[in-house]
Amino acid sequence: SRMFSYAVEQNIIQANPTRELDLKRLTFKPVPDKSEDVFKTSDVEKLFKVQNEADDDPYALAIMLDFNLFARVGEIAAIKWENVDIENRDLYICNQITYEPELNDDLTFSDKVMVTEGCLKGCTSQGYRHEYLTDEAIEILEKARELNPDGEFVFMPYGKPIITTTFNKRLKKYCTAADVTYHSSHKIRFYVASTAYDGKNLLKICKMMGHSNIATTLHYLRDSHQDGNISDVFENLGSKRRRD
Repeated sequence: SRMFSYAVEQNIIQANPTRELDLKRLTFKPVPDKSEDVFKTSDVEKLFKVQNEADDDPYALAIMLDFNLFARVGEIAAIKWENVDIENRDLYICNQITYEPELNDDLTFSDKVMVTEGCLKGCTSQGYRHEYLTDEAIEILEKARELNPDGEFVFMPYGKPIITTTFNKRLKKYCTAADVTYHSSHKIRFYVASTAYDGKNLLKICKMMGHSNIATTLHYLRDSHQDGNISDVFENLGSKRRRD
């Protein structure tokens, strides 16, 4: 409408055609509610029980570790033992693995090949970060070391780093075995951010997610409990606030 109004001012057209539109007749596609499009806390517990029985599968270990970090799958795949400091409970995320086609001399593309990049997604300094290792994360890493003590990367099924497509296939397999709703690996980051958020630590979560903009982190917050209880959001309202 503003564009047409400007055209009228410049004597390009005589009238703004959008002024004659009956906006009430326009229909809009409703925005779907994505608040519950995430792993449920209760389902993750079921999923871990199934995966713990398959602790000889590097993919099972990688999936469980992903639930204990704020990392992307490409970052999980690129973790090297030199990035892991179990004694100080520290994991340095500084690389990611991607798969990209190579340009041939005849300007055709070859099949995708593995690329280890020191530039993380977003290409900002916020991507490089130190993450805390929980007791569960340390236990997972110790199992991974038993399977792959001398590999370049922590997770190397069949002698090669994990692949995102296979990661998702295994995740779906374990979700089916645990009888829980499958969500892609990217939704693990939604779950981690949502369960870690306590109303006061958004800036810390933003940093751990490797985001340069807090608005991006807000996009990841979902209802991971989905218990239908809304009374807790009213607990601190009014003048008589609950005291611990």
